Amino acid sequence: MPRSVKDRRLNSPSPSPSPSPSPSPSPSPSPSPLPLPSPFGSLEPCPPPSVRLVDRKPWALVGLSGCGKTSLAHALAEKLRIDAYDSDTLVEEKEGSTIASLFAHKGEAHFRTSELKVIRSLAEGWAQGRVKPFVLASGGGAMAHPATRKVLQNSFTTVWIDCPLPLLERRLASDRQQRQIRPLLQDEEHSKGKLKALLKAMYEKRKRHYAKAHARLVVSEKESLDDLVKRFEPKDSNARAPHLSAVEQSESIDLRLPSESYKIFVGPGLFEQAPALLARQAGQGKVILVVERKLAAYAELLRESLQAQGFVVVVLALSVSEQQKRLGSVEKLCLRFAALGADRQSFALVLGGGVLCDLAAFSASVFMRGIPFALFPTTLLAQVDAAIGGKNGVNSVSGKNMLGVFRQPAGVFCDTDSLSSLPEREMRCGYAEILKYAMIADESFFVWLEAHGARLLAREPRVLRKAVVHSVRIKARIVERDEQERGGERALLNFGHTFGHALECLSLYRVAHGEAVALGCVVATRLAVAKGYCSAEVATRFEAHARSCGLPVRLSDLDIGTTRVQQLSRAERWVEAMSQDKKRHAGALRLVLPSKIGKCALQGPMELKSLHAYLAPILQELAHDSA
Repeated sequence: MPRSVKDRRLNSPSPSPSPSPSPSPSPSPSPSPLPLPSPFGSLEPCPPPSVRLVDRKPWALVGLSGCGKTSLAHALAEKLRIDAYDSDTLVEEKEGSTIASLFAHKGEAHFRTSELKVIRSLAEGWAQGRVKPFVLASGGGAMAHPATRKVLQNSFTTVWIDCPLPLLERRLASDRQQRQIRPLLQDEEHSKGKLKALLKAMYEKRKRHYAKAHARLVVSEKESLDDLVKRFEPKDSNARAPHLSAVEQSESIDLRLPSESYKIFVGPGLFEQAPALLARQAGQGKVILVVERKLAAYAELLRESLQAQGFVVVVLALSVSEQQKRLGSVEKLCLRFAALGADRQSFALVLGGGVLCDLAAFSASVFMRGIPFALFPTTLLAQVDAAIGGKNGVNSVSGKNMLGVFRQPAGVFCDTDSLSSLPEREMRCGYAEILKYAMIADESFFVWLEAHGARLLAREPRVLRKAVVHSVRIKARIVERDEQERGGERALLNFGHTFGHALECLSLYRVAHGEAVALGCVVATRLAVAKGYCSAEVATRFEAHARSCGLPVRLSDLDIGTTRVQQLSRAERWVEAMSQDKKRHAGALRLVLPSKIGKCALQGPMELKSLHAYLAPILQELAHDSA
């Protein structure tokens, strides 16, 4: 469970002796309701996270321009019968000028000074009892200004209103007037197609400051103001001044094995919560934080949290790709461990996508015969698949993941906040693995995905978290019953992967893993239809939903050029690649094929010659079919 904000709260500053006039509050608009997503199967509904009023500190909403701070502040004020202030409006009143004009004629530094003064004035008025209970919508850059951030952290309960970048871009792109009043997002920049890049750069620059807020509230397109207001609940009917106790609780899934057990946590804010949860596993040794270079901001959050718990942390930043997931990279990484002073009492924390999780976990498993490690997967695919279950391996010239070990982590932390800026292609790749779980184990999950898949890909927090949690539970239960794939049940997790791995190798890894898995599932399902294991409706339904979510369902969907598509349509090339598969035996393969949506079985063994005869017409259809 996350630490409460009360534990993290700083002391309020002493009241200032100099009085200042009380600013006038703004009127509040009326919110409108919107229904929440329904549960699927036997899963319990996912209740909205709660924000409770427990102390007498006013809220300050922080976050990027356009995330909805002002609208939410007004809605909260009306609901709670308190006042609402907007720091930009207060600055304009104080300066007698618009924000855009201030930036143009006096510069951003002057604006930040004025912003600090009006926020400090509110804090002093509250501390002296001259200002009634209120909620403040702060400017987008307030938390990035050190002096203003200090006032906000000390005198307010700060809540980061975190709006996913795709949603924020759509909001601002459709509202020219709103862009014009935001000097850092001027319309001429948008007209040059730079809005997306500007927002991303601003988010990357400021998120480490926003993350220092007392709590974080992730919003989605489907939530109305009323939905968000309901996440702010008073402790009692007399509560008038807000303070946040907790936001968006994480969920944990136990993975119990005969030799060891550990927890898999799913939810927001885990970069700050994880160090306390890892204290026992990590012991007192040096912590080696292995991180992808592009995740430097998240690494800094984690490093600060670890050091606050008393850990000695060294950071090892890497750039990795599927082509680098080789045994030579393992040796280089182990040598880096040694150069950083790691020993058998050290603990590795791995922060990154599936490739880094595989590579670093394998390296930790063999360094000095093995040191403990924990995983912080930051892609959807890694959170639902690569980081779960203890398979750690690298590729060889003969095939994908041909070299590796079974070694379980001390814990897995799937921080859903890290998915907010994930490229859409990588989101779709992760979704392919989620579809796999529905196909092998849970028809009701597949039905739910048909209804909610688009909302998941749009990163609606509760929909996304529910799908990740359920996928992890499916895999955890299978791994518990067959950890090292001895009994056959864990092999079900290879649905789509035997064909998918062959496609990856044949394309020289130009096809992403998730895309290869999606097409592998298509091939496997069409093969099951051809052999009479399932009806054609199963293939049609799977392909229709995968296509609707932007996943490739035919070879011609791949962005690899016509020549390569034609090369991939040759069945003999697939059979040759699959002849090196880890699941082959005596020249034959056992394949995971569906009998219906939600149920698969290990079929075979199937001779490679027979497999070629079935694959040839399927691959020709997938190379040319435009349906």
